[in-house]
Amino acid sequence: VVYSEENTINFNNPATYSSVKKKSFLLSTSLVSHSSIFSTTNLNQTTNNTQLGHISVLMPLISNFSLSTGILPFSEVGYLIENRENDPLFGDMDYLYSGNGGVNNYYIGSSYKITKDLNIGVNISYLFGGINRDRMLNFNDPDIFNTQSLDRTNISGYSWKSGIFYKKQLSVDQEINFGITYAPSSSVQSKRSLLGNTY
Repeated sequence: VVYSEENTINFNNPATYSSVKKKSFLLSTSLVSHSSIFSTTNLNQTTNNTQLGHISVLMPLISNFSLSTGILPFSEVGYLIENRENDPLFGDMDYLYSGNGGVNNYYIGSSYKITKDLNIGVNISYLFGGINRDRMLNFNDPDIFNTQSLDRTNISGYSWKSGIFYKKQLSVDQEINFGITYAPSSSVQSKRSLLGNTY
């Protein structure tokens, strides 16, 4: 909230956008990689997931206004679990659990420099995305139908955040930074669909 540099975009406090140098243009992007380990009493499995973390731009506008916009990750799901069990009646059965997707945050925000040391700002965000969860059961027997269930949740909604940032230079190597943000509860809608089939 209180971090501010001339060459960095601080998404957590929109008031810091006015700290950018005039006649400059900032582009920020990242890659995010996750490694997860799932374990049971007789099974261990590791999954890896790499995706675009965020992409954002920041630029000063007329007078003391600055503008930033971009897409940030809000939440994500990524896993793949396989397990084989032996049933006395059906023999070997393969279970497959997978999940993917996530919710993204598209935001547009602006900041205004009230004084040399004091800025205010606001972000308006649109949340969107979907989460898929699949479950499959393979009996490994041509005489028995396999089963699959598909669970998808689509999410959308709006939110906003306001911020204040104060930065006072005391000396060459000393400064005071103060920041505060306010974000009310978001209005988010979800729609869930379930589908089951045999094959």
